Amino acid sequence: MQLTFLNIFKKKFGIKIFAMVTLFIFVISFSFTAFFFHYQSKSLTDALIQNNLLLAGILAYNSRIGIFSESEELLKNPVDGIFQQEETLEVSIYNLKGHLLTRRERSGIEDEKKPDKTDKASGGIEPGIFDKLNASPSPFYLGNKNVMEFWSPVVANSGYTQPESLFIEKKLLPGKERIIGFVRITVGQSALNKKLGALLVESVLIGIIFLIVGSVIIYFTVKRIVNPLNKLIEGVRTLGKGDFGEKVPVETEDEIGRLAMAFNQMSESLMRREAEKKRLEEQLRHSRRMEAIGTLAGGIAHDFNNIIGIIMGYAQSALLTNPGKTEMDHHLKEIFQASNRAKDLVKQILTFSRQGKQSRNPILFKPIVEEA
Repeated sequence: MQLTFLNIFKKKFGIKIFAMVTLFIFVISFSFTAFFFHYQSKSLTDALIQNNLLLAGILAYNSRIGIFSESEELLKNPVDGIFQQEETLEVSIYNLKGHLLTRRERSGIEDEKKPDKTDKASGGIEPGIFDKLNASPSPFYLGNKNVMEFWSPVVANSGYTQPESLFIEKKLLPGKERIIGFVRITVGQSALNKKLGALLVESVLIGIIFLIVGSVIIYFTVKRIVNPLNKLIEGVRTLGKGDFGEKVPVETEDEIGRLAMAFNQMSESLMRREAEKKRLEEQLRHSRRMEAIGTLAGGIAHDFNNIIGIIMGYAQSALLTNPGKTEMDHHLKEIFQASNRAKDLVKQILTFSRQGKQSRNPILFKPIVEEA
């Protein structure tokens, strides 16, 4: 099977073009799909991070009173607002010492959440995260392959003129800030992975559709190119058999069309040459027939000339042995004259057969007329 395909691939020009262009389209489709998936996945991931960083900042802003009073009831509404996001798995709020004030987890979620690493010095928050929260007032995130944690410190003076400033302002207003607690939003990546999976399927489908459409276009384009070539091949085969009547149709004005026109002109030229060849062959056959007839006539003339010589010799001998003006003498003279005429006829035949010298001599009409 493989050898058969390789043989076809070697012998079929159209299959070579189709395979190479299809491979080129496949490479382009694969590159486009990979680039599209990478760009879209990065965009989705960045959007998820930015959205949850913003939610962590909003939660920190809305939790100030509840953390300051360490009232779980006052923290309920801010936590419920964050849980309206489907990808949120857990919300935890800590006081300044890192003690847990409230925690809410989404039930029925099978995502593997990052476990809390307790430490006595930090009061429940991992030491590295605790130090980072105290060092920077800006929200940040930590993530692994399953979940992402968004942390934000809660300051007594947020530096914002109003809550809407969280969305439109980048820099805090100058003022004295004091950290009073911390918030954490745990987000599962299953939703993001589902979106990425759907995006991958969509990208692959787009690549496959692009490949199919490109292959179909290339197939018909190659077919349009190869069909005139096949007609030229059939025309060459017909021409090889000696049939000059059928012309190859000229369907386009490009190189293929000009090739078909050149083939038709060559066919017409060969047809004219073939007609000229037949005419010359006919002339040659006629010349050979005439040469054969001349050779035969020359042979007959030589033999006939010998016979005429014998007749003339005996007639001359008879005239010499029987001189006088008798009736027999008159008959012998007639025989001798007829023999001379036959001799002249033999000379003409030899001249016709090109075996005798051609000579022109004056003749007297009076004796010929009297004889006639």
